Amino acid sequence: MKALLTVLLLASLEVTRTLALNCCTCDDLEVTGTSSSPQILPCPFVIKVNKFAYKTNDPEEYLTVTLESRGGGRFINQFMLQAVSIDAMGKVLVANPGENGFKAFTQIPVDGHSVSTTSDCEGKTVKSDTNLKFDSKATKIQFSFAPRRIQGPIKFRATFVDDQGNFWLREESEPIVQIGGPALDPSIVRQNALPIIDPIHTDKCGIEKGCYRVPEGCWEPYCDYIATWRPLSRVGTEYMIEMSARVNGITDRHVSLALSEDIRWGDDRVFECVHEGGTGLTKVYQAKSIDHSTQRFKNPVDGIDDSCELYGLRCGGQFLEGRVRCRFVVRSSRTIKSLPLSGSYHALMYSGPAENSLTAPHRYGYGEYPVASPDMISLADISINMEGFARYPLVKAHGILMILAWCFFGTVGLLMTKYYKPMWPNKRFYGQRYWFVAHFNCMAWLFIFVLIAFILIFVEAGGYSKVDYFPLDAHPVMGIIIFCCVIINPIIALLRPADDHDCRPCVNWIHWAFGTVAWCLAIPNMFIGMSFGKAHVPWWATWILFIYILFHIIVEITLEIHQCCTHKKNKGSPSGNAIHTENTQLSSSVVQNHSLGNAQDKISIENSVHGETNDNIILGPAPIMLFPTCAGKVCKNFARCSIQDSQAKCYCPLGYTGKLCDTERIVKYPQFMGDSFLTLPPVTSGYSEFEISVKFTPDSDSGLLLFSSEYPQAKGDFFSLVLVNGFVEFRFDCGTGPAVIRSPNHVKIGQWNQVKVKRSEAQGWLWMNGHGPVSGFSQGAYTRITLRTSLYVGGYENISPIRSRVNMWSGFRGCVQSVVINKWQYDFRKSVPIRNERGEPKITINNGKSALVKDMTMGDAIDGQNIDDCSKNVCEENACHNGGSCKITSPDQYVCLCPVGFYGPNCIQIGKVQVPEFKGHSVLQYPGLGRNSLSYTEIEMIIKPTASEGVILYNGYTNNRQGDYISVLMGQGYVEFQFDLGTGPAIIRSSKPLSLNKWHSVKVSRTGLQGVLEVDNQSPVQGLSKGAFTQLTLLQPLFIGGHPNFDITSKHLNMSTSFQGCIQKLIINDRPVDLVEEPVEGYNVEPCSHPCNTKPCQNSGLCVPNSELYSCSCPIGFTDSHCQRNLTIFTAKFRGTGFLSYNDKDIGKRVSGKVTILHVNVRGHSLDGLLFWASKTLPIKQEGEDFLVLGFRNGSLMLQYNLGFKSALISYNRTSLSDGKWHSIKVQRYGLYGSLIVDDTHVIKGESPGRVSILNINGPVYVGGMPDVSYNTMGMYKTGFVGCIRDVILSNDFPVKLTESATEGQGISQCEGY
Repeated sequence: MKALLTVLLLASLEVTRTLALNCCTCDDLEVTGTSSSPQILPCPFVIKVNKFAYKTNDPEEYLTVTLESRGGGRFINQFMLQAVSIDAMGKVLVANPGENGFKAFTQIPVDGHSVSTTSDCEGKTVKSDTNLKFDSKATKIQFSFAPRRIQGPIKFRATFVDDQGNFWLREESEPIVQIGGPALDPSIVRQNALPIIDPIHTDKCGIEKGCYRVPEGCWEPYCDYIATWRPLSRVGTEYMIEMSARVNGITDRHVSLALSEDIRWGDDRVFECVHEGGTGLTKVYQAKSIDHSTQRFKNPVDGIDDSCELYGLRCGGQFLEGRVRCRFVVRSSRTIKSLPLSGSYHALMYSGPAENSLTAPHRYGYGEYPVASPDMISLADISINMEGFARYPLVKAHGILMILAWCFFGTVGLLMTKYYKPMWPNKRFYGQRYWFVAHFNCMAWLFIFVLIAFILIFVEAGGYSKVDYFPLDAHPVMGIIIFCCVIINPIIALLRPADDHDCRPCVNWIHWAFGTVAWCLAIPNMFIGMSFGKAHVPWWATWILFIYILFHIIVEITLEIHQCCTHKKNKGSPSGNAIHTENTQLSSSVVQNHSLGNAQDKISIENSVHGETNDNIILGPAPIMLFPTCAGKVCKNFARCSIQDSQAKCYCPLGYTGKLCDTERIVKYPQFMGDSFLTLPPVTSGYSEFEISVKFTPDSDSGLLLFSSEYPQAKGDFFSLVLVNGFVEFRFDCGTGPAVIRSPNHVKIGQWNQVKVKRSEAQGWLWMNGHGPVSGFSQGAYTRITLRTSLYVGGYENISPIRSRVNMWSGFRGCVQSVVINKWQYDFRKSVPIRNERGEPKITINNGKSALVKDMTMGDAIDGQNIDDCSKNVCEENACHNGGSCKITSPDQYVCLCPVGFYGPNCIQIGKVQVPEFKGHSVLQYPGLGRNSLSYTEIEMIIKPTASEGVILYNGYTNNRQGDYISVLMGQGYVEFQFDLGTGPAIIRSSKPLSLNKWHSVKVSRTGLQGVLEVDNQSPVQGLSKGAFTQLTLLQPLFIGGHPNFDITSKHLNMSTSFQGCIQKLIINDRPVDLVEEPVEGYNVEPCSHPCNTKPCQNSGLCVPNSELYSCSCPIGFTDSHCQRNLTIFTAKFRGTGFLSYNDKDIGKRVSGKVTILHVNVRGHSLDGLLFWASKTLPIKQEGEDFLVLGFRNGSLMLQYNLGFKSALISYNRTSLSDGKWHSIKVQRYGLYGSLIVDDTHVIKGESPGRVSILNINGPVYVGGMPDVSYNTMGMYKTGFVGCIRDVILSNDFPVKLTESATEGQGISQCEGY
């Protein structure tokens, strides 16, 4: 009920939170503007007055009235405060006494803050005029009250509204009497005489004082228990302690706090806060815990001070609003022989009634047993803010084991014996009857669980635990009786006589009686056990157990009715007393291998008399019939043995094959034997319509191909596909009669056939090998199909019950290549989790973002029987040469995976590939992008697709189908860009499909969540990935042209086909990828029909493809379109793709060091281009690496150098240097200082930050450009120089011979007009 009240309270809070409340009316302080009711729980606010008596009409007399939040836990949002006159008994006589028009209340700022208020009711009241929470977070408000023209005793009362819209009406202060005026009744005076101590504040828990409270997150008025502490000395001898609890009791009440070395009551130091109802006093005592009570010390108040005032808080005790509260100081005392205060202990708390100031013993029930802190506390540690209570694991384990034993195993075992024994008289499992196997196993587990639970609770209680009140005292007694019954009953079962013994019925009755008594006592005993305090069982758990018992009763009644109906139906049947003999003929080999004596041991006749089956052996010289048996037939891997055609046969589960099912087999293309079947997940998307396509090759003209139904054994709705005498027959039933549609032509035995069926409501169609359609309608008015059972392929578990509905009596014989339902192609492999290299389920931690622990599965097949694989022999005699490997692509076809450099059907063709072509089974593997593309990724490629489907590029994070990935693919002729940052993919598709057999430019990029796809001249398409993650981590290899195993690609990729076509260019993050030279691994890559694959460039020239065309980049000394003409170069001409590189030490040492001087003459034709480069590494890997670069950017001449700290940048843009005229450029660097001199006229200077003055370079020096300009310069330059260069001089005295000194060069020609 407590939890229910909490829920109702929270609901009321949620409702009132949105109400607009107006506070308040003058006389009765009612709240207006709401239909809600005032709160019934204790008010979190209190009214305090600084005096208990006043003088009237004294101009110097003022009362200080304080409105305060108890414990600082709530804010005062609105309020109205007034004074009222009362009679001698405290009853209100007049509201708002005093002088009209006189402002009675004046606000006193608290800590320098005040709230916005207004006077009302002719000045006699004060109230808030705004929501105070938003002004000052008000938890304490003070007023000065002038008692003018007031006679007799008064009280102050107020209505409060908190910051959640909850309100409390007319909360009252203690009465204040008039000096020299009428007196109050003594009972009222006694209450006044006992000062109200401050509540326990929880807002400083863990900061200024240590706290322990129950339940979690409570503040004092709503805590079941709360205790706080703070040390007052550094030596651990003096502490201030506060404690409070809700208490039940007629007169005397108490709350106790014990310091215990464990979580159990006994030998602990106890502080008792006892309220004496007769005197109204609340005192603190010290005691020692014994048994389930306490024993006070000889001087129980020694070391206790409850009259102090510390930290602005008054010590003492009180009973107020159903709570006992104490605040006191405890000091170490030599007379108290108990645990020292300075140790670490568990805090134990309990409350309850007291008598004659002595605490009553605690009880064992829920809410009556002491609660213990989950961890130890130290009174010297103020950082503790502990909540909740310790658990008793042995008690929990005892309860769980008992519930499992009696609610599951005991219930199932009894039901099996009572109802299923006559229902399954002859059905057997490994020679034992079904009901007996279930009953025996259930009772065995019940025995084990009860025995363990009994031992656990004895260990917890330390022996027999006596409880002295009902009904808890019945629990141990009933438990011992139940345990004795559980021990005795198996002994009775083991010692019972044979079935035909005269005493067998009596023993059966005794066995039944012990079991039934144990079960009938166990159920109420569990209800009693839930009431123990140590169990900490919530109230709703009792209702769950009650509902379960009610469900069990309903099941028993249902089975009883079913048994009675079955008995009436079978009563008087002539077969009841018949003896059935089933003879099975054995093969001659079996007869020859057994002698007469052995044969007699193998005779088996099943007798069924009055519904009870006994196994007997009939011996004699009569003609002997040998019955086949599974004895000695050891079927492996949980296979089932059965007699088939007079022989014992093993029926292998899915994944195993062989006579004994001892050979593992991964089934991708299932082969069915006539007694096989394969189960797939139910068809859940076929309610109103479905479309099915099956590709198969039959070995016989009849058999069940597909089947699914609403209920087992074809009851209710169903559909089926069967072969009947060579025709395909499609049947479906919506519930009122089947449709029967037969193919117009025969299937081809031993060849591949394609059948397609479609249903839309009551109408169906069938196509067979391109012929059709043939249509038909189901009978009746129903048009919907519900399919709840698994989808069966190739057969059924027991075909007898469904043969009349599907018109078939045997399973399918042959191979099935594919089953596609509603565009979903089933994977016939067994559904198993994808695991890591150690065989453990995959656990993915993606970029530190989230842990993904759900296993991904491979395959759709759930179960199966006697399934082999049609492709098992396809690769046995493959002819793949030159290291090629065989890969199965269909039940009767394979493809050779040829290593790079070999191609053709059998990997016998050899050739160097310049522009690769991918054939649908091709792939190239490169190192993955890793963490180099966390926030930004850009990929450019030029492709020529020859098919509309296929993965072009894929890079993933893991191989368990989860986590980050990026992919570019062809889907239905469109280009798709997919990427997933860990919380769901972005799928961006081009606006138009691509033309096949033509070259296309594709560019994809992503920045954080946003991705962009650009194809040819189409408009860019944008998209966002799901979730909030923004970084991409790709730890798996990068694959181009497809993927070697689509089982480990992301589940969101939704593509299992590799790319077909050519790729001539790939740039990733500004870095060109050499498609042929850089792969770590690859196969089945052939030369594309492109001119570059014919090696048109002579003299080691590099062929650069450009869609259908190409150009030759010639080495130094050669020129012309195919590099066939010798060339002498005096002045070098660069076209933006060429370069010259120098590895000469004399050149390197003149560029590096403390001084660099470079002179060069240029004639430029472009606004952008790299002119000169020298660096420590290539490419630049980080910000602080040394380099010096000269080039053009946006028409400006840029000199940039970095000496190891930050870059210096010197720019010249006064005149155009790209005007096709010769210009002189001189670069000078002396340590940190650099300058640019243009045409010996303009001088631009700059300085490098930092203190390092030496330039360090290790790599070659480049002139006019470099390979992979954008990648190697980190994007500073996108292209090389376009124009002519001459007269390169270093250090003023070292001319560089452009071509003769070059180590390497490409794309250089002679400058015209030199």
